Amino acid sequence: MKKGLGKYVLIRLVGAVPLLLVVAVIVFVLLQYAPGDPAELMLGMDATPENVAQMRVKMGLDKPLHVQLLRFLAGLLRGDLGTSWQSGRPVAEEIGRTLPVTAYVSFVAIVISSVVGVLVGVLSAVRQYSLVDNIVRVVVLAGVSMPVFWLGLMLIVVFSGFLGVLPSSGWGTPKHLVLPAVTLATYPLAMITRLTRSSMLEVIRQDYVRTARAKGLSMRAVIVHHALQNAFIPVVTVIGIQFGVLLAGAVLTESVFAIPGIGRLTVAAVFARDYPVIRASVVLTAAIFVLINLLVDISYTYLDPRIRYDN
Repeated sequence: MKKGLGKYVLIRLVGAVPLLLVVAVIVFVLLQYAPGDPAELMLGMDATPENVAQMRVKMGLDKPLHVQLLRFLAGLLRGDLGTSWQSGRPVAEEIGRTLPVTAYVSFVAIVISSVVGVLVGVLSAVRQYSLVDNIVRVVVLAGVSMPVFWLGLMLIVVFSGFLGVLPSSGWGTPKHLVLPAVTLATYPLAMITRLTRSSMLEVIRQDYVRTARAKGLSMRAVIVHHALQNAFIPVVTVIGIQFGVLLAGAVLTESVFAIPGIGRLTVAAVFARDYPVIRASVVLTAAIFVLINLLVDISYTYLDPRIRYDN
């Protein structure tokens, strides 16, 4: 580990604690003003006032707001995310069951979008204004513009309906992963391609690139060992952000393909007013972004030796 990096990581992790607590407080307070009574919703329209009152006591909703908040924060600091009102199981168990599914799909999607996006972006930049570059720009524009749910449905129609080579929904086999991963990868692939192209165009016009070419180095060597490394820092930032977005925002894709991920769990919790699950999902999303941003910052020190965190 580079000098000073361990201290920097520790400071960032300690500083993330109050941030996550603030997020927890905000989501807790906002949920209190959400329309509808969770107790009434769970019992149904035919519930009597006495049954609703008993359910509110069971759910802890009879306590003053500040008492509920303190209990929630205390449990959060202990690692206790509470119990799902809908299923009756611990929230940590529900998240532990669904998060790996979402993480797996998102990881495959970001790998596809990163590898393809960087390669295509570099190719487009090297052949600026060529037919390849024009096609790439049109495809990128289409990728950014297409709604995720529409693309998912179209892929189901083609590969499940017409060709019959891939399952349309479900989870459990490698074939179930293909369509959701491709669907999720489309938007970040377009973003990564566009940013790689613009970063490479800026870098290849620098004097040190011209100098490397003047020394007789091949174009491939100049791109791989000089231009790409310097152009990669903003690309890494976007890759990290997009990975966090995929983890937190795979709701539509999981709904279209009936994937048992954390996105579907959160949506079901919203409709059921299952506050413990909603709170945990929001705080977890914030924690994921904090961790990803930290990993991106750490990667900077390896991409650019001039960046130091020991001051």
